[in-house]
Amino acid sequence: MDQYASAEAVRDRLKHYVRPRAVSRPAARLLAFPYAGGSAVAYHSWAAVLAPNIELISMQYPGRGRLADMPACTRIEDLVGEAYTTVLTLADAPLYVFGHSMGAIVAFELVRRLRFRGRTMPKALLVSACGAPQVSPSAGARLHNLPDDELLSGLIRYGGIRDEILQVPEMIAFFLPLLRADMTALETWRYEPQRPLAIPIVAMGGDRDETVRVARLEAWRDVTDAGFRCRVLPGGHFYFQDQLATVVDTIHRVIGETIGKQ
Repeated sequence: MDQYASAEAVRDRLKHYVRPRAVSRPAARLLAFPYAGGSAVAYHSWAAVLAPNIELISMQYPGRGRLADMPACTRIEDLVGEAYTTVLTLADAPLYVFGHSMGAIVAFELVRRLRFRGRTMPKALLVSACGAPQVSPSAGARLHNLPDDELLSGLIRYGGIRDEILQVPEMIAFFLPLLRADMTALETWRYEPQRPLAIPIVAMGGDRDETVRVARLEAWRDVTDAGFRCRVLPGGHFYFQDQLATVVDTIHRVIGETIGKQ
């Protein structure tokens, strides 16, 4: 952030992320982007299993949490803009960026914007349950413009809506506009080819994910020239909920391998 930004502006940016466990002098920071319909709390449990010298920063999308009074974004570009001005306040430690599903696209575009603006790049990009941008579907069924009942049915197939939400009509009425906004952002986003990234990419996904096949995970190798690996774990689209220890172990390995590199 601009060194002359007001204290009020800085406080405003702090609303855009949640820090579950503050670390005074972190060896690294993990910036995590939620999936469609998710919020910063999606990653709260990660803080307890990450190494104590790694600080977790969980992004908060407008329309939820401390940003509940803001309208939800319906463009990936707007989510990236919110993240970009926030991430500039986190430049005092090596940064690693993680995104699950829609969050992976936001994370990817954030990294490209940092490069375009000549800012310090993250050490690595970790993407989860998301096909590579250049092979993601650009046509076919679209959820965001379906009636509420069909939108809900389509989202249930992803497996990310908790049963306690589905059993309370008031909660469904609250979450559906957020889900529709997020799906609008995701489904109207279009990939624009650029040169490959100069940072490593790690792609992870579930072996039973019907929406993201392994071949689409593997295709992330084509958008980096600095190293790539793919890890497929047991589970569906939200595999990490049952495989958290393995996911965090992968994150630790990536940080260990890259922390001292320029």
